[in-house]
Amino acid sequence: MGWGLISNYIIFLLLLSSSCIFIPMKTLIREQAQRLLEQLPDDATWEDLQYAIYVHQAVEAGQADIDAGRHFTSQEVRQRFGLPPQ
Repeated sequence: MGWGLISNYIIFLLLLSSSCIFIPMKTLIREQAQRLLEQLPDDATWEDLQYAIYVHQAVEAGQADIDAGRHFTSQEVRQRFGLPPQ
């Protein structure tokens, strides 16, 4: 398992626990973009928009990995990295 999958999964979990609205993957791209724009503050920059798109794509990739069974429990990750169980 590479760091990309781990980071996507972590971002996915962070977004679920934050105030961000999760946009279903089946929604049309145009609708997804509109929702992302609506979530940005009025003084948002192009960088803010780029970051929102990046995070959205990372969440979609992480969700696709989870749906395809490419994920580990927190205990499995701790074991792989030699960390003690919680």
